[in-house]
Amino acid sequence: MPLILAGDRRFDVDLIIFDKDGTLFDFQAMWVRIFRQQAEALTAAAGGDPAFLADLYADMGVEPAGAGLDPRGPLSLATYDEIKPIMTLALYRHGQPWDQAALLVAEVTDPQRWPPFAELTCPIGDVAGLFRRLTAAGFRIGVLTTDVREMTLPMLDLAGAGHLVDAVLCAGDGVPLKPAPDGILEICRRLKIAPARTMMVGDAPTDLLAGRAAGVAACIGVTTGVSRREQLACYADVVLASIHELDVPD
Repeated sequence: MPLILAGDRRFDVDLIIFDKDGTLFDFQAMWVRIFRQQAEALTAAAGGDPAFLADLYADMGVEPAGAGLDPRGPLSLATYDEIKPIMTLALYRHGQPWDQAALLVAEVTDPQRWPPFAELTCPIGDVAGLFRRLTAAGFRIGVLTTDVREMTLPMLDLAGAGHLVDAVLCAGDGVPLKPAPDGILEICRRLKIAPARTMMVGDAPTDLLAGRAAGVAACIGVTTGVSRREQLACYADVVLASIHELDVPD
């Protein structure tokens, strides 16, 4: 098995597990865009109250106008089902009865109201090309995400990368989410590869914390998502600008 190059370091692994949003796909293009649309609709339902909008952004860990994200906040880490009660509570705190608030949130978060799925799915560079190079070199590939399977598999297929992934583990698959190590350990179990022969790649501290807890050989941070370099550096063996700084040396 060849070594994999990450920045100026080389690692001897058999399996590379990638986070999805912010690592393989543009987080802003999908989830921030969806959230802004929903926040506008909920604000209108709240009578256009700017204080509600400000509180909702704060509750979701989003800076005003979506300029930045808390890498360990709800929009960055929570499942979609966990986000809905946060929105409902924000409405309730601004005078909406709970039952009415819940109905409003259910209405605005209906995926049928989202922009076209293909518009939301923006791979970060040539994901399929990278995966082809890695698989041709003999590496196995896993994807571990807090998104649901019904979203994850179509996104990988739209990127032309779905058939190149050996194992996908998502929210709703019955395994505790990151930063718990369970998802990494389950992918390793399915592919019969030891964690000590595995690399974890992600854009959030929770990705790297999961890798550390699982005992992987390397934790690689990327700055294409919700975290800045300094937020990843204390958890990562290497911090890269993107997954495309991974390479198989000659």
